[in-house]
Amino acid sequence: MSRLLNDGAADRTRVVVAALLLGLCCSSCTNTNGEVGVYVASAGRPDASRGIRIPLPDARSFRDSESTTGCVPGRYDGTFTCNFGFAQSCDQNTGNGPLMFTGPVSLTFVTVPTGTFLAVSGGTLSGSSSGFTLSGPLSGSLDCLARTFTGSFDGTYSSSALPALPGVSGQLSGPIESGFDPQTPALVNGHWCLTATTPGTSRTDPCADIPTGSPGSCFAGSCAGTWSAIYVPGT
Repeated sequence: MSRLLNDGAADRTRVVVAALLLGLCCSSCTNTNGEVGVYVASAGRPDASRGIRIPLPDARSFRDSESTTGCVPGRYDGTFTCNFGFAQSCDQNTGNGPLMFTGPVSLTFVTVPTGTFLAVSGGTLSGSSSGFTLSGPLSGSLDCLARTFTGSFDGTYSSSALPALPGVSGQLSGPIESGFDPQTPALVNGHWCLTATTPGTSRTDPCADIPTGSPGSCFAGSCAGTWSAIYVPGT
């Protein structure tokens, strides 16, 4: 009995030592049957095929998983274009309106506890065209596994001379989306359609859902655009 106990203790010792040493040296070890793991011959079983097998994760799987997500926190800078269609809803905006805006877009991402998402900690968008400006904050999150960004813009427009929109300012808001290229890394193929309301009203006001020209409407138009942004190294 004592010999059996001693043999068992020796087996356990060999298992621990082998796991520590071999686990650091190889991403996969196989026995004669092709099974992956660390093999330690037990007492009376000198061949590895009948020994104690400790499964080891393949180190390549970790690298593959990491390359699949590829999310890098930091600042992403880029540009956008946005075509404003007066009195046009997003469904009606064909991108041929009289005002074409261009400008910079910047988003700063930080990691979140789940590990598969990056959240925007600071984002801005600004542009101008023919005396008309738009600006405001961006928010949202980047899904590292799905490689998609979803968020929103909640800003304002202003103009000192814009006959179609009385007053000098109003709200401009809407959802924004893009894909994500982990190799660059960059936010790619971004698009949005922002809706504008007349001065003194909000996109959440019921009047913003009434078609322009109808009694009580405060809907002014929409701005359909595309955008992209690339990671700034060191940020």
